[in-house]
Amino acid sequence: NGAEVYKRFARSKRVGLEHVGAHYAISSIFRSYPDDGSIFCFNVHREMHESLSSGRGKLAVGRATISSRITSSIEGVRYAVLHLGDQNLSAAVHRHLPEDDAAFDAFVANVRKATSRGDIAEVIRQIDRHFATENHGSDNGNSGVGATAYSLTSLFADEQRRILKIILDSTLSEVELSLRAIYEDHASLLRFLSEQKMPHPQGLALVAGFALNASIRHALEAEPFIADELLRLVERATADKVSLDAQELGYVASQRIKRAMVALELGFAGDLPLEILLEPLGAALTIADAFQHLPFEVNLWQAQNIWNALLHRLRVRESSNHHEIAGLEQWTDAFRHLGKLLGISVDDIVVDEDAINA
Repeated sequence: NGAEVYKRFARSKRVGLEHVGAHYAISSIFRSYPDDGSIFCFNVHREMHESLSSGRGKLAVGRATISSRITSSIEGVRYAVLHLGDQNLSAAVHRHLPEDDAAFDAFVANVRKATSRGDIAEVIRQIDRHFATENHGSDNGNSGVGATAYSLTSLFADEQRRILKIILDSTLSEVELSLRAIYEDHASLLRFLSEQKMPHPQGLALVAGFALNASIRHALEAEPFIADELLRLVERATADKVSLDAQELGYVASQRIKRAMVALELGFAGDLPLEILLEPLGAALTIADAFQHLPFEVNLWQAQNIWNALLHRLRVRESSNHHEIAGLEQWTDAFRHLGKLLGISVDDIVVDEDAINA
């Protein structure tokens, strides 16, 4: 019945204010919080927060007041979070009372000194000593109120996934940089093997494939877009007989030309002068022209739709802004050329619209 469902699945998911404090403390390693903020149905007031780092290690210590907007309950907490890279993170959280200020300030001073020396082992000892003392009772009268160890698994699900994505992105970025460096160191050897029609060793072939696909993806996403760099990488992939990930790169390319067309569309929406709109139009032309030389298919439907919508806006502008007539012909020619590069039958569309307008 409903009562049993509640007991088994709902009541076990209840979180106390200390758990919310742990969520706040762990998240503070990966994001900046304001002095007053909220986490779901809880308000958080930050009384003190300090972030320290030593090599790959990051430490966050602080105090906060957590209150529930539903029950109006309120509790002060103090915390220490140590992140040693990847998923290696631990946090200690304890209820905090005004009489605990002196002991906590001394603890913060000790871990600050240890961190400045790069002594992570001492940082861990200080955390264990401070929070373990609270756990087993101390002179401040908090005996019996224990500090609990928390980790990434203690986070609410959405935040856990967000932080894991941050960690994964950072890790994959490091892997990518390493593999690209290895490829650059041995690119001439791969080129020589290709010229001699000799097979590439499997390890180097895998590195080359990963590195060149990643480099082409970055070239497609780069701001500003540099066509020569993109085409140079594509030529290297061809020369080194590297298989490109057509599906992923084609998608990235389609999103890149879409962004360029959106920028042009925003300029039109702002009713900017045509001479100013020549810049985003030229950027879109450069991208579309470079895409003619890619060895994989790019889905252009979104860019084509934007071009078609802009064609109608251009016609309205032609009829209403006679003062722009001097630069209109140059702009229209460039715009039509862009449409052709996007695979649109520009002449047919323009003729049809002329007939309709007539």
